[in-house]
Amino acid sequence: MWTTDELIRQVTINCSERGLLLLRVRDEVRLTIAAYQTLYESSIAFGMRKALMAEQRKADMEQRIRQLQNQCEENEQQVRFPKGWLMSRSTGVVWCRVVYCGVA
Repeated sequence: MWTTDELIRQVTINCSERGLLLLRVRDEVRLTIAAYQTLYESSIAFGMRKALMAEQRKADMEQRIRQLQNQCEENEQQVRFPKGWLMSRSTGVVWCRVVYCGVA
């Protein structure tokens, strides 16, 4: 099997103009391949950065969802048991009504 360089060498022996054109074509192909390789590598790096950013955003959103759910639960407790009522957080049982005795 012949390499490209050997093929170009033999064509150049027969016709120097064709050989020079083949050299230019070979060099252009190499440059194009190198450019596509660089583009591929940078697109892989870009994709990885975007995936990591999306993962971070997902974790942030999940944390925000947990915070909002906790806030909703607290708000529901305040609606169910307005100020002045005591309740056990673990059992959810109402203990007593708190009476405020004080000077206004």
